[in-house]
Amino acid sequence: MRAACTRRGAGRAGAVASTYQIRWIELIRSQASYVPGTALWSAGVSAFTLILFDRSDRVYLWMGALFLLMLSMPASKSSRLTQVLSVSTPICD
Repeated sequence: MRAACTRRGAGRAGAVASTYQIRWIELIRSQASYVPGTALWSAGVSAFTLILFDRSDRVYLWMGALFLLMLSMPASKSSRLTQVLSVSTPICD
């Protein structure tokens, strides 16, 4: 009788652990969507501030404009650049 209870508990522990892992992955994916935007914004601001060091070179303005233009892309286009596909394929011997 005791072994049956242990097996039932182990099954529940596995289910709880997998549910916890799925929720953790969902949390990471929801927060990871802010990373590309923050990186593009930082790169754009950095490019614009480089004009303070060399006022004769206008490429810094172009770089900053390009980064901010990429930041303003719709989410549907920018998410394609960072999308990760998870595919399960059977291994055949």
